[in-house]
Amino acid sequence: SANFVGIADGGPVGIVPNWVGTSSAIPTLESATTHVVVSIIGTQMTVRVAGVPVLSQTVADLPPLAYLAFTAATGAQTDSYVVQNVGITQSQIAPVASWGLLGNAQAAGTGVSLTTTAALFEAGSATSPGTVPTSGLSVAFDAQIGGGTGANGMTLTFASPTSPTFLGFNGGCLGYVGIAGVAVGLANFQQGTGPSANFVGIGDGGPVSGAPIWLATNSGIPTLQGATTHVVVSIVGTLVTVWIGGAQVLQQVVVDLPPVARLVFTAATGGLTDNFVVQNVSVTR
Repeated sequence: SANFVGIADGGPVGIVPNWVGTSSAIPTLESATTHVVVSIIGTQMTVRVAGVPVLSQTVADLPPLAYLAFTAATGAQTDSYVVQNVGITQSQIAPVASWGLLGNAQAAGTGVSLTTTAALFEAGSATSPGTVPTSGLSVAFDAQIGGGTGANGMTLTFASPTSPTFLGFNGGCLGYVGIAGVAVGLANFQQGTGPSANFVGIGDGGPVSGAPIWLATNSGIPTLQGATTHVVVSIVGTLVTVWIGGAQVLQQVVVDLPPVARLVFTAATGGLTDNFVVQNVSVTR
């Protein structure tokens, strides 16, 4: 079309690029400023436009080392192509599929499936192999939720290295309650003090076999069920900020946020089921 994003793998001289993947389902590019994120795990390249994943393609001959080059061109018609606000980051932690897996968690390609729809009352977690300082940390990931009857939820938990466990209870505990630490949760079922059946929250512990204690929540987010949701969590000091789909949705000071933490993805089901899958994890400071 006349408005698309593509991943190219060379092309004949003087002719258009050899597109190995394209998508026209993007906002209008002309006369606009478009936020683009390109992430790579192995040879899998994923492109997000305005916070939404629009392309994911394996490129077998992607260079393992590369110069980064921004290019543009005009022909019989003209335009201004301007690049601004460039950020280049590299994950500091091994791919999530190699993290420590507990409960019902299992590797799923380069990601992790934390629960399945095979049984009720499942819980699973994936724990980073080492610790990281939390201030200045940014964690981005895609949460894929669905395939079941719709419950309960998942978290990214910043766990104290001395936590007695790195897998909490099932059901409304989201696999988090029981872990010593602070969590950013995505819930697709209303339980406890949760505000709705579709919300994001920042949790600070909770009673045994009870739902997390939510310090802040927001139900004004895209539908989690049956979708892949891009989440970014950044921390400055004890200020936790959460973006979903490129939009800031939460910001909360958490005074007992561990200064150094193990990163733990958790999820749980109860009397209803769902697949909770974590993919495209990037951890930067």
